[in-house]
Amino acid sequence: MIDDVLIYTGYGILVLNLILYSISFFFKKKGNAFFIAYLFFCTAMQFSMELMYLLGKENLFLGNTFFIGQVIIISLFYKSQFSLPFKKKLCNWILGVNILYAILFFSYDFQFVFQTNLSIITLSSLSILILIYAFFYSKLTRNKEYFNFSMGLLMYVCASEVIYLSANITNSWSNEYKFFTWRINSLLIIIYYLLIWYEWKVSFAQKKAQLQKTS
Repeated sequence: MIDDVLIYTGYGILVLNLILYSISFFFKKKGNAFFIAYLFFCTAMQFSMELMYLLGKENLFLGNTFFIGQVIIISLFYKSQFSLPFKKKLCNWILGVNILYAILFFSYDFQFVFQTNLSIITLSSLSILILIYAFFYSKLTRNKEYFNFSMGLLMYVCASEVIYLSANITNSWSNEYKFFTWRINSLLIIIYYLLIWYEWKVSFAQKKAQLQKTS
């Protein structure tokens, strides 16, 4: 019961975020196209994985798709946020390395697509962490737009990496402990999505309120 509450609460907040950011972007011309794409991608992946689970089918293929797709969209998002050429090149390098590695890795044995791949997870997670730290450094003296999102992403990527690694190296541990780690992961996802909502509130909703107040 508690698992369903955590999972569907996360889904609800994610859908709400997609709606709020889409309204701000398409109707108020505020926001970032790559960020909207990221929210749409996350929503599509979450519901696809849920559907596969309900049908009793393996969703490891979707898991690999998520990690690769996430690092691609996040790289493009941060590239759009950077103004310095070398940081834009950093995004290009990270994007190229992840795509090339995925192509070579799955070309070696296509069956890896249907398995949990720690190297894919680790490479994509480290790549995102590098981009986050570069983003934080660029925001030291500038506006803090997307700062809360990046904080949430940092927390989520670090925690998820630990959980995925522990889940694969502790197969002999009890099911109760495994369920506990996945509940923690579900809770962290909720916190992450709440930080995305808070980002919308302070970066877009409050700007509208301030403009109305001054007009």
